[in-house]
Amino acid sequence: MASGYVVSGRGDLDGLFKARTSSAIANTGYQVAGVDLAQRYEPRAGSTAIANTGYKSASADLASLFKDFGATSSLVTLTVTMGDGGGTRPGFANTASGYAAYSGQSLSAAPEWTKSSTLYRLDYIDLVTGFLSLQVSNASSAPADSTSVWDAMTLTGVFSSSGGSSVARTVNRVAAASTSAGGTTPNGRPRRVWNIGTGSPWDIIIGNAYTLAIG
Repeated sequence: MASGYVVSGRGDLDGLFKARTSSAIANTGYQVAGVDLAQRYEPRAGSTAIANTGYKSASADLASLFKDFGATSSLVTLTVTMGDGGGTRPGFANTASGYAAYSGQSLSAAPEWTKSSTLYRLDYIDLVTGFLSLQVSNASSAPADSTSVWDAMTLTGVFSSSGGSSVARTVNRVAAASTSAGGTTPNGRPRRVWNIGTGSPWDIIIGNAYTLAIG
């Protein structure tokens, strides 16, 4: 049966979002027959969001949480084991950009992707007392704060607040508290930092492995 949640001129949410086949995100507060929509639809997982639906979970429109019915695969997907940057500081630093690796980190593949015919690299994920920063670099010019660079990054795994369950949690570029460009990586790549701010959904655990999808 249809969800019963209808977007004017676009139809029921069942025709807007893919059916879930992977780990569910946190509950949204919207239910069908007593089951939350988080159990019904596939997490966005780095894919491009559809236009806003008008249905919001906390401050996030469902469009930012669930995958477009017609979405293609993420631009890059890899497994990241989070290291310790010092002082119980979860994350990783990309040695290909000249940074020293966090203790215990590992990556199954290079966190690089091509979008708008340009190759980008994720330089680090850095979580300091709940404040999350992400940095992306390019070989020739600082990445723009634009959908032409990235839209969303999704980690799937066990988080401090997920009660031991593996869940998918998405960080959206447009939700960043601030962003700034300037300077270069240690080996000279122009960079941009996005500060997601405090209260990040990525309360990652040092030593845990996560699937990272970027799109």
